[in-house]
Amino acid sequence: MYLLLLFLVGAVFGLAIIGTIFNNKLTDELEKNLPPGLKMGGNRKGFDKINTLPPNIKVIFIHAFVSAFDLSFKVVIAMGALTLISALFMRNVKPKLKSDEKDGGSAGLSE
Repeated sequence: MYLLLLFLVGAVFGLAIIGTIFNNKLTDELEKNLPPGLKMGGNRKGFDKINTLPPNIKVIFIHAFVSAFDLSFKVVIAMGALTLISALFMRNVKPKLKSDEKDGGSAGLSE
């Protein structure tokens, strides 16, 4: 039960970190590459309005999105590699059951 809870908490933290990295990179790319008179705010209902943009602005939006997505995947791959490396150094330990403690270690074993 507790192991499942740890998996879920780890997934939530991982998703929050990757979402933050993605949003920050997307915002930075758009602020850096958009023309000075064009504002990013306003209606944020999705990418369905990107087809109404002029072609030069559309390219900037697509490039910023791909750049942010690329960085997010690189971070996920790096975190996965760190997880794999740390898992290689763990040793295999048999968990103790509650019945082991009560019986003195002979849980269900007949002699």
